[in-house]
Amino acid sequence: MSSLHLHHRSSSQPRRDRRLPLLLTAAALTTILALRPDFAANIPWQTIAGCAILFVSIGGAVASAMRTGDLYADTLARSSWPPKHPER
Repeated sequence: MSSLHLHHRSSSQPRRDRRLPLLLTAAALTTILALRPDFAANIPWQTIAGCAILFVSIGGAVASAMRTGDLYADTLARSSWPPKHPER
């Protein structure tokens, strides 16, 4: 297995772990709001949805820019420097 596959596997594992608390929180909030419809009726849903869409859009753009920067840095590092050979 190449080092690229090992890096991809190790870097994709924590992403799944970060989603679990978010999903559990969303499930708990959904359950609470389903049990208390009078409370849910007083929440400004349009503002919350707009802010959520804004944060997700900004987060996606930042993540994409970071991946592009990493790819560019990796490509630049591979092409600019001569390969290292161990001295004997």
